[in-house]
Amino acid sequence: DVLPVAILGSDRMLHRGGFRVRPSRIQVLIGKPIHTTGLASGDRFELAAKTNAAVSRLIAGADPSASGSR
Repeated sequence: DVLPVAILGSDRMLHRGGFRVRPSRIQVLIGKPIHTTGLASGDRFELAAKTNAAVSRLIAGADPSASGSR
């Protein structure tokens, strides 16, 4: 199975070109598992599309203030 996960707000943890991590609030969103039982290797593009769509739905439904988004 594939578990869709979106991590929001982590882009503010590092300065551009820097290595020092600064405290930031992030939001981790976990979706419902996408079952892979019975899939063949030829189904990988369909599985990738389903996973991408699931992560996009997680992001679209996220609370922007929960991760300190601008």
